[in-house]
Amino acid sequence: MNPMSLDALKIALLAAGAKEASSAASLHAELEHFLDRQLHGDELDAALDALAAEGLVVLRETRFAATDAGRAVMLEHWEAFFPA
Repeated sequence: MNPMSLDALKIALLAAGAKEASSAASLHAELEHFLDRQLHGDELDAALDALAAEGLVVLRETRFAATDAGRAVMLEHWEAFFPA
């Protein structure tokens, strides 16, 4: 994935799905709090679709999980979006 197409939402979604399959709907409020902005459902769907198209997440019905490649991208770019 081209680093220029990454954003904080995609990195946060990769982190959320890195350990276990997650539901974007159940994470909606947590993501809004973490990113400190309001999110729209179609924004989450578009981000997940983009990540899936790059092979970084696997979509299963209403849940998603980061692939090994997705976890690697998240680890590589986390600091750029969320400095310590």
